[in-house]
Amino acid sequence: MTARATTAILLCALGGATAIAVTTSRADPPVTGEPATVYRTVVETRTVHARYQGHAVRWWAKRAIANRRLELQRRITLQRIQTRLRARWQPTVSYAIGLAARVFNIDENKMRQVAWCESTMRPWATNGRYKGLFQLGWSPYGLSPFDPVANALSTAQTVARDGGWRQWECG
Repeated sequence: MTARATTAILLCALGGATAIAVTTSRADPPVTGEPATVYRTVVETRTVHARYQGHAVRWWAKRAIANRRLELQRRITLQRIQTRLRARWQPTVSYAIGLAARVFNIDENKMRQVAWCESTMRPWATNGRYKGLFQLGWSPYGLSPFDPVANALSTAQTVARDGGWRQWECG
């Protein structure tokens, strides 16, 4: 008599544990006077810790939480630095706008309005390729667009040459 055995293994990964169910079935060919089929089912469940790159799931969870905390600390530190920079740059921004307005004979209040509208008086503001106090798309005088004096002087020169604020949305 030959016996056939079939085994199926089901693996389900559930939150760090793997459940295993094993089912064994036996079917014998029918013989006269004997039962036609005999079935036996065994269900086994055990916890298996899954590993990825040599680390368990709990290690990865702790690492994710630590990374979130680190990112939050970095964001808070960046906000503190920006607050300090804002306080430090404000007098320079006022000076830059006043200087540019006097040098190129442009209305200082209008320059302040445009600077506020474009960057809220923040010389480090960016919007795509536009950078600086007046959101210039070019490097003023070959200097950094984040330099408020160069940015304001370049803007005032452009306004004086063009005769208006046509290049600025807020002008």
